[in-house]
Amino acid sequence: MSEPVAIIGMARRFPGAPDLGAFWELLIEGKNTVSKSTPGSGALRVDDVSEECDGPSAHSLFGGFIDEVDLFDPAFFRM
Repeated sequence: MSEPVAIIGMARRFPGAPDLGAFWELLIEGKNTVSKSTPGSGALRVDDVSEECDGPSAHSLFGGFIDEVDLFDPAFFRM
């Protein structure tokens, strides 16, 4: 016997969009929120990603970055 399921809420963080509705609009409009990293942000520490990297390369300079990531509380999620 299957019972109905109700999804009553959803929360995520998306690059270039403050909420799910704004992210959906980005998808509908076909916009790209991948951007070049900010120097000094830590995004260029390629040697932290792989020991085989000699230095920054084109594939490590771009990403989908979210705002206010420093507000994440890992202890709340037991991380």
